Amino acid sequence: MILIPIFSLAILILLSMSAFILCLTDWFTNNLKIRKNIIYLCITWIGIAAFLSIYSFINVGINHNIYYINYYQPWIEISVFQIDWEFLIDSLSVTMFIVVLPTSFLIHIYAIEYMCYDKNITRFIGYLSLFTLMMFILISAANLIQMFLGWEGIGLASYLLINYWYTREQANKSSIKAIIINRIGDLCLIIAIALIFQQTGTTNYHLIFANLPTSNLFITINSYLNFRILDIITFLILIGAMAKSAQLFLHTWLADAMEGPTPVSALIHAATLVTAGVFLIIRLSPLYEFTPNIRFLIIFIGSVTCVYASIVALSQNDLKRIIAFSTCSQLGYMFLACGLSNYTFALFHLLNHAYFKALLFLSAGSIIHALNGEQDIRKMGVSPKYLPITSITMFIAVIALIGLPFFSGYYSKHAIIETTLISNNSLSLTSFIFSVISAFFTALYNIRLLYYVFYIEQTCSIVKFNNIKESSISMLIPMICLSIMSILSGYIFKDIFIGIGTNFGNDNILVLTENYTIVLSEFLKTLIQIVINLIILTGIISGILIYGYNFEKFCYVQLNHKIFLIIQHFNTKKWYFDIIYNKIILINLFKFAYIFIYQFLDRGILLYLITSGLLKVFPIFTKFIHKYQTGSIFNYIYIHLISILCFIIFLI
Repeated sequence: MILIPIFSLAILILLSMSAFILCLTDWFTNNLKIRKNIIYLCITWIGIAAFLSIYSFINVGINHNIYYINYYQPWIEISVFQIDWEFLIDSLSVTMFIVVLPTSFLIHIYAIEYMCYDKNITRFIGYLSLFTLMMFILISAANLIQMFLGWEGIGLASYLLINYWYTREQANKSSIKAIIINRIGDLCLIIAIALIFQQTGTTNYHLIFANLPTSNLFITINSYLNFRILDIITFLILIGAMAKSAQLFLHTWLADAMEGPTPVSALIHAATLVTAGVFLIIRLSPLYEFTPNIRFLIIFIGSVTCVYASIVALSQNDLKRIIAFSTCSQLGYMFLACGLSNYTFALFHLLNHAYFKALLFLSAGSIIHALNGEQDIRKMGVSPKYLPITSITMFIAVIALIGLPFFSGYYSKHAIIETTLISNNSLSLTSFIFSVISAFFTALYNIRLLYYVFYIEQTCSIVKFNNIKESSISMLIPMICLSIMSILSGYIFKDIFIGIGTNFGNDNILVLTENYTIVLSEFLKTLIQIVINLIILTGIISGILIYGYNFEKFCYVQLNHKIFLIIQHFNTKKWYFDIIYNKIILINLFKFAYIFIYQFLDRGILLYLITSGLLKVFPIFTKFIHKYQTGSIFNYIYIHLISILCFIIFLI
C-alpha cells in the first residue's frame, strides 16, 4: 500500500533526471558508449514506471483506494495565494498511468531502432522522457496550478519534438503553428483558473468540488439567459481542451504536426497529448454537470468533429496525415461522450484508442522505414509478403479502429454511439446520426488506406522495392505488444469501466441522476446494435468496391468529372480552414496591427506626444513654474500646504 506514494515520487524524480541528463549528454559528450548506456538506463526507468503503473491501477482503480500526497512546504505563497506541491492518485489518474507509461515504454524501445541512424538520438530520447514527465505531472496533479504546469510542459515538449528536425523549414512552421494555436487554449484556461480562484479562494480539486453548491460560481450574471460565472469558466476550459485535443476550429495544427518523427506521432499525437483535453473535462466533470448549455456545446463540437475529420481523411494521401485525422475523429467521439455525461465511456475509449492508434502509427512507421521515408500511399503498394508482421499489426489496428466485433474499438466506440439515443438531451438523435456517419466513413478511409498501402500495383521505385524488408525485433516487439492490447483491452476493461453496476470513477467523476445512462445502455435494443454494425459493414464493402474494383476511376470518367474534382479538391484542402485562417483572418489582423497600432498609435500619437508634444509642453510648464520661484519662504509654505491638502482630498 505504501508503494503508491513512493511510486509517484520515484517516477517524478527519475524521469526528470533522465530527461535532464540525456539532453546534457547530447550537448557535452561525443562518447557513443556513454550515450548508448544512458539511453538504455532511461528506458529501464520508464519500464519500471510502466510496471508500477499496472500495480497502481490494480491497487487504486480496482480496489478503490485514493492517495493524496501533500508536501508541507508551500510551493507558491503570496499573501492569501498559496499553492502546495500535491499529488492526487485516484482511479482517473491511474487509468491515465496505464495509458501513458506502458505506451511510452514501448515507443522508447521502438525509437531506438527507428532513430538509430540519427546522431542526436539521445536528445530525442531526452525530449520523449521530458514529455512523459510533464504528462505525469498533469495527470497526477491535485490542483489546477500544478496541472497547468504539466499542461504547458507537454506543449513545450510537443514543440521540441515536432521541430526535432529543425533544419527542415516545414518542421519549423508546423511546430510554431502547433504552439500558437495551443496558446489560444492556454490563455483561456489560465483565465478560467484565475476566475475559479477569485470565486472560491482555492485551486485544489477537492476543495472546489466540496464547496461547489455554496460557492460564488453560481452567481447569475444575466438572469434572462440564466447565465452564470460557472458557464464562463467551463466555456473557457472547453476552449483550452479543444485546442489541446484538436477539435474543430482549433484542429489545424494536428495534421501538420506529423512533420515530427513517427515515434513522436505515436506517443504525443495519438496516445497522450491530444487526450489531455478529454482528461481535463473528465477531471472537472462536477463543474460541467451543472452547466447543461456548455455540455450541449460539447456534444455539438464532438459530433461535428468526428464527421469532419473522417470525411477529410478520405482524400488525404500522406499516410501519417490520414492517421492524424483519424485521431481527430476519435477525439470527437470522446468529446461527444463527455457532453452526454458518459465520462467513463470517454475514458474507456481513450484507453482503447491509445493502444490501437499507437499501434497504427508504429505500423505506419515500420512501412515508411522499409520504404526509405516514403509517406505517399499512392507510391506504396507493398505486398504483405514482404512485411508479414507489420501487415498483420496494421490490419489489427485498422480493424480495432473501424470497430469490428471482438476488437477493442468495438467495445468503447459502439458504447458511445449506442448511448447517444438514450441520453436526456435534445441533440441525442442528431449526435447519433453524426456518429454513425463518422463510423461509415471511418471504415471507408481505412479500407482505402489498406488498399493503397498493400494492394495497389507496385509503384515504388526499383531501389525501394529491392530494399524492402521486415523491421528489426526491437521495432516488432512493441508492435506485437500493442496488437495484443488492441485485441484484448476492450474485453478486459469493459466491465470495469462501463459494466452494469460498476462504481469505477465514483470517487472523482460526478454524474447527476438525470444524466445517468449506463444502466439503460445495458438494455438497449439489439436492433440498434445490428443497425450500427450493418452501417460499418456497408462502409467496408463500399471501400472494397470503390478501391478494390477501381470504382473511383469510373466515377471520374463516367460521371460529371468537374463536380467530382471540385469535391475532391475541397476535401483535399481540408475544407479550406487553413486558407480562411491565413488569407482572411490573419492577414487582416496583421494589416489592422500595422495600420492602427504601428502607424496610428506608435508612429503617430505616441511619437507626437513624446517628441513634438513634449517639446511644446515643457517650455510652457517651465514658464509657469518660474513665476513661483520668488525666493520667498512664505510662498513656498503656502504651495506645500495646498499640495498636502489636495493629496488628502484625493485619498479621501
